Amino acid sequence: MVTQRAGGIRAAKHRYVLLLDDDVVIAPETAELLLSAMKERNAACVIPYWSGSWPKGVFLRFFMAFWGIAIPRSKGGIRYTSGGGYYYPLNKPFEPWVTEGGAGAIILVDRLFCLNRRCLGDVAFQDVSVYALREDGAFIFDIHQKGGLCLIIGGIRLEHLGGTTRLDSSRLEMSYRALIYNHYLFWRKYIYPHHNQYFSKKVISHLSFYRYLAGSILLSMLAACRATSLQPLRGMINGLFLIHTKPYVASESE
Repeated sequence: MVTQRAGGIRAAKHRYVLLLDDDVVIAPETAELLLSAMKERNAACVIPYWSGSWPKGVFLRFFMAFWGIAIPRSKGGIRYTSGGGYYYPLNKPFEPWVTEGGAGAIILVDRLFCLNRRCLGDVAFQDVSVYALREDGAFIFDIHQKGGLCLIIGGIRLEHLGGTTRLDSSRLEMSYRALIYNHYLFWRKYIYPHHNQYFSKKVISHLSFYRYLAGSILLSMLAACRATSLQPLRGMINGLFLIHTKPYVASESE
């Protein structure tokens, strides 16, 4: 997915490019709404608020909070925690909110900004899974870090067909391997450098990451029970093994 996205941005002929997953169905007015918000605020990236991706119910929200990836906030866009999880907007925005990241099923980008700032995605995220989990968050966060205004807006109608195949046994092991390792990569490469200036911040960031890791292990166990398959557990173990054998090494410039 990373390679395809970068290829699409390079090959496009116009300034604004709408990047879509192949399992997303959008309403006819979607592109117009996203483009209107982008031009009005001179943004580099606009994504829709998708309520279907946020947890419903007190128990699920509590579990997701323990997982470290979904803690509600009353207003504003997505903000990443020190462990690479994120605070998500609790209510649908009535006006565009500035965001650090989000889901990548639909992304409208300024092609010139992406090319000039070399915001073309990180191919390392597709090494362990063709689905490149967490790459979309890294892509949007990279635009944000390099000075681009990223917005999340409401009022977008969409349907994500991929949600019906989450328990496909042929992809469970790969998905949970990426759930562990790709999040580690996202945290270590994009989040941790902003929290390593002081010893106390380093400790908090590590503890927050390990909380996410513990939640992911628990999630893989629940998925294994639900799917009556060992593949989630195998994927989880392989992901932990990759963290140990293939740690991220920061460059001197970082």
